[in-house]
Amino acid sequence: MLNIFIGVVKMKKISSIADSENKALLAEICNWIDKNTSPNIGWTELIETTGLSHKELQFLFDKYLNTTPMTYIRERRKEKNKVKPNFIITPNFIAKDTD
Repeated sequence: MLNIFIGVVKMKKISSIADSENKALLAEICNWIDKNTSPNIGWTELIETTGLSHKELQFLFDKYLNTTPMTYIRERRKEKNKVKPNFIITPNFIAKDTD
């Protein structure tokens, strides 16, 4: 799906296509990153998978997410690697007998 979408967009210049198309493209890229946040994702894999240049990727992430592609990837890895407790901590209140 990502490659088909990228192929259509590559016919146009990234910076000159409509915002909605740029946002849709970035959403596809981010979805792919979210599903593939292995330690192996770097510039090479990102460029090969998307078919976009380094500059085009930088442009999309900077304009719409105010970050770089690699920072986005690192943040997604951190989120996935956070240890989530399998319990909930709640305060225990002991009611005192007022009699």
